[in-house]
Amino acid sequence: MNYSMPFAGASRPVASSPQENFCTGLDAGKRLLRQLNGQMSSKYDEPREDYRPMRIAIPLAGGKLSPHFGHCEGFALFDVDPTEKKILRREEIVAPPHEPGLLPRWLAERGASVVITGGMGQRAQQLFAQHGISVVLGAPADVPERVVGDYLAGTLQLGNNVCDH
Repeated sequence: MNYSMPFAGASRPVASSPQENFCTGLDAGKRLLRQLNGQMSSKYDEPREDYRPMRIAIPLAGGKLSPHFGHCEGFALFDVDPTEKKILRREEIVAPPHEPGLLPRWLAERGASVVITGGMGQRAQQLFAQHGISVVLGAPADVPERVVGDYLAGTLQLGNNVCDH
């Protein structure tokens, strides 16, 4: 006999063991939560076309977060899932030659929505705001994964903006 039970809008055969039943229900529950959080379309397990992970840019100097944004060697770009508080991907890119006002547009073109740095001048902050990028100031010169993980967890310890120009 084939028994079915409705769960999360779908009818599925009943599993043969309690463990299998639990895992099947857990997977369906995760899909339902993603739908409720807006990451999935109403179709079963199909990502929404307009869903994109958040992209966080970290300026780098010597492999750590650069305390002075304008003096960085490159950037670590992190694609993150803010709902699950998880890093999905990391990419390192070399910064273009320094030119006033270039980096906000350049990072916006690469999909950044947040920049976490130790310090940044007021004009650069305004330019990032014009490009829809949030700036987090006063972050410690630490390894980028720790900075991003702490930011996602809401535990990033921030100090003062180290730039005064």
